[in-house]
Amino acid sequence: MNTYLKNFFMMAVAALALVACGSDDEPDEPEVNKATEFVSTLTMTVSQDLLEVANVTVYYIDSNGQVASEPMGSTEWTKTITQKLPCKYGFAFACAMKPGVTIDEDRTYTFNEVLTRSTKIIFQKGNAMSASEHSLKFKDEVTAEGIEMFVSNLSFSYEFDVDEDGKQTATTIDWGFNAGGGGTTNTPVDDEPATGDAE
Repeated sequence: MNTYLKNFFMMAVAALALVACGSDDEPDEPEVNKATEFVSTLTMTVSQDLLEVANVTVYYIDSNGQVASEPMGSTEWTKTITQKLPCKYGFAFACAMKPGVTIDEDRTYTFNEVLTRSTKIIFQKGNAMSASEHSLKFKDEVTAEGIEMFVSNLSFSYEFDVDEDGKQTATTIDWGFNAGGGGTTNTPVDDEPATGDAE
């Protein structure tokens, strides 16, 4: 065998050996894009009639996982909160009659409340996925003699645990406004976990 053929043969054998060695390597694991944050946007809208006769307080879980509250000073309240996963999140309101308020005996009051929440999950790579959107609307016509009882029983809440993947399950949060009687709190449980597409 001449030198040229001998060298070519040796190079071909070496190349085959390198390919054979490389085939034993495990394929790289795909990088996991873990969910890291849960963002909720909460909005509450009420009628001017309700604000005339009642103090309305909105409760929510803040970014530190603590119950926080704010009085409604106008007919719309909104807030966006970012929390690290896993977390609890929630949204509630309660009402109390304004001290010394004058009720017009000749009118019927219209009490509207609209609670809206939308949530999304933020991932390590910065992409986001819609997790849920939900809205509840209430409307009541109340005459003067029924206002005090109506207002004293007007409260509502959403309450959820959110796991490390962003899945939401109904839970109970102690908002503090039902101790000793008064309002009633209801928690809807018909929301589904994250089903949206990445944005």
